[in-house]
Amino acid sequence: TGPTSILHSVASGAKTTAYIGNALTNTATSSTASIAKTGVDIQSTGTWNGASAVNTGLNVNVSGGTTNYAATFQGGNVGIGTTNPGDNLHISESDAGTTTVLSSLRQERLTSGTAAPGLGLAQDFYLQDASGNSNQAARIDVVWEDATNASEDASIRFNAMKAGTL
Repeated sequence: TGPTSILHSVASGAKTTAYIGNALTNTATSSTASIAKTGVDIQSTGTWNGASAVNTGLNVNVSGGTTNYAATFQGGNVGIGTTNPGDNLHISESDAGTTTVLSSLRQERLTSGTAAPGLGLAQDFYLQDASGNSNQAARIDVVWEDATNASEDASIRFNAMKAGTL
C-alpha cells in the first residue's frame, strides 16, 4: 500500500527461518557467441542538475543484525571504472593527465575523540600457510607522529611476518 516508486517491495513481520526479502535470479542459457548476460543492471541517468542535486545509482543500508554485510560477492571480479575487471578488485580511472598522481582508492580513519600521535590505519595481507590456514603475512601502517592541525607528521610502517611474529 502506498508505493513510493515504480517497483516497491516491502517485507515485514517476524521471521523464524533464513529469509530473502527479494531474489532476482537469471538462469537464462545460451550458446550464442559474443553475447553478454547481466543479472542486474542498475542505471540512474538523465538530467538531474537542480541546486544540490545528487544522483545515486545504488544505495545500500544494512543494520539491525548481529553481523551486517552491505554486500558479499561470490565468484567473479569486481570493477570500478571498468567493464572488464582483470583482478578480484580492479579500480580504473582514465583522464588526459600525463604528469599527475591520481588517487583511486581512499581509506579513512576517523575518531570520536581527539586525534593524537599513534592514531593510524592499516592494510593487512593474508596468505595461506602450509597447513591450509589463512595467516597474516604483512601489514602496512600509516600513523600520525604529530596530529596537530596544519603541522601533521605521519609515518608509513612496513611490517612483515618473521618466524611467526609480525
